[in-house]
Amino acid sequence: MLADPEGTEFCAFPAVDDRPAGMFELVVKCSDAHGLARWWAGVLGGRVVEEGESAAVLGAPEFPWDYMVFDPVPGIERYRSRTRWHLEARDRDLTALLAAGAVARAEPSADEPWWTLADPGGNEFCVLLAPGL
Repeated sequence: MLADPEGTEFCAFPAVDDRPAGMFELVVKCSDAHGLARWWAGVLGGRVVEEGESAAVLGAPEFPWDYMVFDPVPGIERYRSRTRWHLEARDRDLTALLAAGAVARAEPSADEPWWTLADPGGNEFCVLLAPGL
Protein backbone atom coordinates (compact mmCIF):
# COMPACT_ATOMS: atom_id res chain seq x y z
CA MET A 1 0.00 0.00 0.00
CA LEU A 2 1.45 3.34 -1.09
CA ALA A 3 0.21 6.93 -1.06
CA ASP A 4 0.62 9.76 -3.53
CA PRO A 5 1.80 13.23 -2.37
CA GLU A 6 -1.79 14.19 -1.43
CA GLY A 7 -2.25 11.06 0.68
CA THR A 8 -4.46 9.12 -1.72
CA GLU A 9 -3.70 5.45 -1.18
CA PHE A 10 -3.04 3.00 -3.98
CA CYS A 11 -1.74 -0.55 -4.22
CA ALA A 12 1.29 -1.64 -6.20
CA PHE A 13 1.96 -5.27 -7.07
CA PRO A 14 5.04 -7.02 -8.45
CA ALA A 15 4.86 -8.28 -12.03
CA VAL A 16 3.46 -11.77 -12.43
CA ASP A 17 3.74 -12.14 -16.19
CA ASP A 18 5.36 -10.53 -19.25
CA ARG A 19 2.92 -7.60 -19.52
CA PRO A 20 4.43 -4.13 -19.24
CA ALA A 21 4.02 -2.33 -15.93
CA GLY A 22 0.97 -0.11 -15.60
CA MET A 23 -2.54 0.19 -14.27
CA PHE A 24 -4.48 -3.06 -14.38
CA GLU A 25 -7.38 -2.47 -12.00
CA LEU A 26 -9.73 0.30 -10.93
CA VAL A 27 -11.25 -0.13 -7.45
CA VAL A 28 -14.47 1.71 -6.62
CA LYS A 29 -15.46 1.97 -2.96
CA CYS A 30 -19.25 1.80 -2.69
CA SER A 31 -22.20 0.61 -0.63
CA ASP A 32 -23.70 -1.86 -3.16
CA ALA A 33 -20.82 -3.66 -4.87
CA HIS A 34 -22.93 -6.26 -6.70
CA GLY A 35 -25.49 -3.73 -7.91
CA LEU A 36 -22.87 -1.28 -9.21
CA ALA A 37 -20.88 -4.05 -10.90
CA ARG A 38 -24.03 -5.15 -12.74
CA TRP A 39 -24.81 -1.53 -13.67
CA TRP A 40 -21.33 -0.82 -15.06
CA ALA A 41 -21.23 -4.17 -16.89
CA GLY A 42 -24.51 -3.17 -18.52
CA VAL A 43 -23.09 0.21 -19.52
CA LEU A 44 -19.59 -0.88 -20.60
CA GLY A 45 -20.08 -4.54 -21.44
CA GLY A 46 -18.13 -7.36 -19.90
CA ARG A 47 -19.21 -9.84 -17.27
CA VAL A 48 -19.65 -9.64 -13.51
CA VAL A 49 -17.72 -11.87 -11.15
CA GLU A 50 -18.90 -11.84 -7.53
CA GLU A 51 -16.47 -12.68 -4.73
CA GLY A 52 -18.15 -12.52 -1.33
CA GLU A 53 -19.27 -8.94 -0.70
CA SER A 54 -17.12 -7.59 -3.56
CA ALA A 55 -17.75 -7.81 -7.30
CA ALA A 56 -15.79 -7.03 -10.46
CA VAL A 57 -16.39 -6.37 -14.14
CA LEU A 58 -14.08 -8.29 -16.46
CA GLY A 59 -13.66 -8.37 -20.22
CA ALA A 60 -15.39 -5.12 -21.10
CA PRO A 61 -14.49 -4.02 -24.63
CA GLU A 62 -12.02 -1.14 -24.78
CA PHE A 63 -11.27 -1.33 -21.03
CA PRO A 64 -7.96 0.38 -20.22
CA TRP A 65 -7.55 -2.09 -17.32
CA ASP A 66 -8.23 -5.77 -16.65
CA TYR A 67 -10.74 -5.33 -13.83
CA MET A 68 -13.16 -2.76 -12.47
CA VAL A 69 -13.59 -3.87 -8.86
CA PHE A 70 -16.39 -2.76 -6.54
CA ASP A 71 -15.51 -2.96 -2.88
CA PRO A 72 -18.21 -2.33 -0.24
CA VAL A 73 -17.49 0.22 2.48
CA PRO A 74 -20.10 0.88 5.19
CA GLY A 75 -21.20 4.52 5.30
CA ILE A 76 -19.51 5.46 2.01
CA GLU A 77 -22.38 7.87 1.27
CA ARG A 78 -20.86 10.31 3.77
CA TYR A 79 -17.77 10.79 1.64
CA ARG A 80 -17.51 12.74 -1.56
CA SER A 81 -15.95 10.81 -4.44
CA ARG A 82 -12.27 11.74 -4.85
CA THR A 83 -11.86 9.89 -8.11
CA ARG A 84 -13.69 10.68 -11.30
CA TRP A 85 -13.15 8.73 -14.48
CA HIS A 86 -13.84 10.06 -17.95
CA LEU A 87 -15.52 8.16 -20.77
CA GLU A 88 -15.75 9.04 -24.42
CA ALA A 89 -19.24 8.44 -25.78
CA ARG A 90 -19.69 6.61 -29.07
CA ASP A 91 -22.52 8.95 -30.02
CA ARG A 92 -24.00 12.29 -28.94
CA ASP A 93 -27.07 10.85 -27.17
CA LEU A 94 -26.92 10.17 -23.43
CA THR A 95 -30.47 8.80 -23.32
CA ALA A 96 -29.34 5.19 -22.76
CA LEU A 97 -27.08 6.14 -19.84
CA LEU A 98 -29.80 8.24 -18.22
CA ALA A 99 -32.41 5.53 -18.80
CA ALA A 100 -30.07 2.99 -17.19
CA GLY A 101 -29.98 5.10 -14.01
CA ALA A 102 -27.20 7.65 -14.45
CA VAL A 103 -27.98 11.09 -13.02
CA ALA A 104 -26.92 14.29 -14.79
CA ARG A 105 -24.97 16.58 -12.45
CA ALA A 106 -23.68 19.18 -14.94
CA GLU A 107 -24.10 19.90 -18.64
CA PRO A 108 -21.21 20.82 -20.93
CA SER A 109 -19.96 24.40 -20.80
CA ALA A 110 -17.32 26.47 -22.58
CA ASP A 111 -14.85 25.63 -19.79
CA GLU A 112 -15.80 21.96 -19.39
CA PRO A 113 -17.03 20.46 -22.68
CA TRP A 114 -18.30 17.23 -21.11
CA TRP A 115 -21.30 15.99 -19.16
CA THR A 116 -20.80 15.19 -15.49
CA LEU A 117 -22.97 12.24 -14.48
CA ALA A 118 -23.25 10.00 -11.43
CA ASP A 119 -23.83 6.26 -11.35
CA PRO A 120 -26.55 4.79 -9.08
CA GLY A 121 -24.01 4.74 -6.21
CA GLY A 122 -23.31 8.47 -6.52
CA ASN A 123 -19.85 8.05 -8.10
CA GLU A 124 -19.27 10.90 -10.51
CA PHE A 125 -17.93 10.30 -14.00
CA CYS A 126 -17.58 12.52 -17.04
CA VAL A 127 -18.72 11.77 -20.56
CA LEU A 128 -17.10 13.53 -23.47
CA LEU A 129 -19.39 13.40 -26.47
CA ALA A 130 -17.76 12.01 -29.60
CA PRO A 131 -16.73 14.89 -31.87
CA GLY A 132 -18.24 15.23 -35.30
CA LEU A 133 -21.25 12.98 -34.72
